[in-house]
Amino acid sequence: MRIKVSIAVGISIIILYLAFGYVFPVTLVGKPLPLFEICNKDLKPHNVRIMILNGDEEVLNVSYRMMPKSRVSYERSFGWYPKPTFTLITWADGKYRFIVSTENHTISHEFRVHPWMTIHFFIENGSIRWRVVVV
Repeated sequence: MRIKVSIAVGISIIILYLAFGYVFPVTLVGKPLPLFEICNKDLKPHNVRIMILNGDEEVLNVSYRMMPKSRVSYERSFGWYPKPTFTLITWADGKYRFIVSTENHTISHEFRVHPWMTIHFFIENGSIRWRVVVV
């Protein structure tokens, strides 16, 4: 009987831990923002490639054909959601290098990513600018 109670208590603690780490923040603040958004403010189309690196590991590599005055966003998959750590309240956020390129311009910048921020990239007059938005 004591073993069954111990197992039940252990499972309850794990469920509460996961609920606190995953469900509570999403319930409190809402769905995480898109990881990034690219906006083509030029009057001509561009081929845009975005690569995200975690150290030397390639996490994402996507290309878009962007028409004038268009925008695309990348919704986070489950892997980009908050990850509880053993300290309960903190999340395993990471630093990621974003490399964004068009036909004639490339930028590279490192961002500390967390669920309620998005990085906006703007293509305008042949150059690429960025801005971070946090809720």
